[in-house]
Amino acid sequence: MGESANPAELVDISMGCPAVRTQQIKSELFELTKLVKEQQCRYILEIGTYRGGTLFVFSQVAASDATVISLDYHFTLLGKVHFGFQKRVFGKLIRNGQSLVVLRKDSHRPETLASIHQALHGHHLDFLFIDGDHSYEGVRKDFEMYAPLVRSGGLVAFHDIARSGGVEKVYEFWNEIKSGYNHREFIHKTGPEAMGIGVLWI
Repeated sequence: MGESANPAELVDISMGCPAVRTQQIKSELFELTKLVKEQQCRYILEIGTYRGGTLFVFSQVAASDATVISLDYHFTLLGKVHFGFQKRVFGKLIRNGQSLVVLRKDSHRPETLASIHQALHGHHLDFLFIDGDHSYEGVRKDFEMYAPLVRSGGLVAFHDIARSGGVEKVYEFWNEIKSGYNHREFIHKTGPEAMGIGVLWI
C-alpha cells in the first residue's frame, strides 16, 4: 500500500481478515496508527505479535526501507510448529523493500536483547510496541530493557492500559510512569471490554 496508505483502511483490513485479525479496539488502533505514520519509522520493534495484524498495519505506514522486528514467545510445542507457517505469512505482510526480523524468544533474557541490538545494526528504534507479557513485572522488564533503544522523540506504546484482573497489570505500570513523559491515552471502552493504548514520547 505504501506511504499513502490510509490508517483507517489498514485497520479495517487487519481486523477484517481472520488469518491476521488483531485483538484491538478499532478506534484505539486507528489513533495509534496515525501517530506511527507521522513518525516515518525506519526501525520498529513489536513485542507480542500474535497473528500479525498490528505488524501489518505498522509496516504499511513505516518507511519503504524500514526494518520491522517481531518479538514473541511460543510456550508450547504446537506454537513452535505453527511458527514455521506463521513466519512465511508474516513475510507477506510487509512492503517490498522492507526487512522483517522474526524472533521467537523470551523478551526478558539478555541474549534476546543482544539479538535485537544485532538486528538494529547500531540504529535506534523509532517505535516500540509493548503487547507481550501483561504481568506487572513482565511489562516493566520489557520497558526497562527495550525503551533505551528508542531514539529521542520516538514512541513507546503499551496495549491494555485499561484492562484489569488476573495477571493483567499493564495499567498499574502505566499509571506509575506516564506522568514522567509527554503521553497520550486512547481508552474508548470501559468495563469488561476495556483495552486501551498508552503512548509515551521518549
